[in-house]
Amino acid sequence: IDEMISILVNFSNQSEGSEEFYDRLEKYLTPHLENAGIKELAAIALSFYQAKKGTEDFFIKLHVATMPGNCYNVPLLENEVVKKLDQFKKGEICALAEAFGFEHGSPEFIEKLEEKVRKGVADMEFVEVMNIVRGFIFTYRGSQELFNELKGKLSAFLPRLSAIDIAKLAKAVNIMEINDKHFEHNVERQAINLLKDLENITPEEIFEIALAYNTTRSGSREIYKILEYVIKVKLDEIAKDTELVRGLHYMYTTSGLC
Repeated sequence: IDEMISILVNFSNQSEGSEEFYDRLEKYLTPHLENAGIKELAAIALSFYQAKKGTEDFFIKLHVATMPGNCYNVPLLENEVVKKLDQFKKGEICALAEAFGFEHGSPEFIEKLEEKVRKGVADMEFVEVMNIVRGFIFTYRGSQELFNELKGKLSAFLPRLSAIDIAKLAKAVNIMEINDKHFEHNVERQAINLLKDLENITPEEIFEIALAYNTTRSGSREIYKILEYVIKVKLDEIAKDTELVRGLHYMYTTSGLC
């Protein structure tokens, strides 16, 4: 399994490998996840995240294998990770933070993980910044200091974020009570730009942006009007997914924003 993980990491870091390549690796690695160590699981998770490959079921199994449900002792898992923390690369630490999520892991443990990834933020490229964002911002566990250090880089990278990531970012900034109106405005402008691209915006992306701004109620009048317009224009396409229709109906009837 170590050789396979090494191959996976190399291909992912170089943005190489076909869909079939990752599918085959997923099938090979799945039965080995339960017996893999934290470092190996982190490397697998990070590689699939970076490559934007892997099925939802595979990530669920990765999550289960990494989380306390597999060892039934959160403090023990934290201690084992802390002991080996110097062996982890920044991307692997971010993958660990993402696996622990917003529910698991003590504040002290998350703080130690954050300390390890904060060095050199100013020199990080897009993939590295997004690893930190997924590990510490999308999980709502990062500190105000971390956000302040990320803000400049992240602002520059906003046009490269997917619509789903923009939605997650808008929600996270509100939940974390960042209180940076200028940054929130820039995130919203990017969300609006994506919504206006009617040819390429998907029903799932529309739903996620609508969910973020209906949940937080943090948007301007403009984004709510554009959301209503886009939903009407794309209604025939949205209607093909009954779950999305139900979700949007519930969202707007309960939020009072329509």
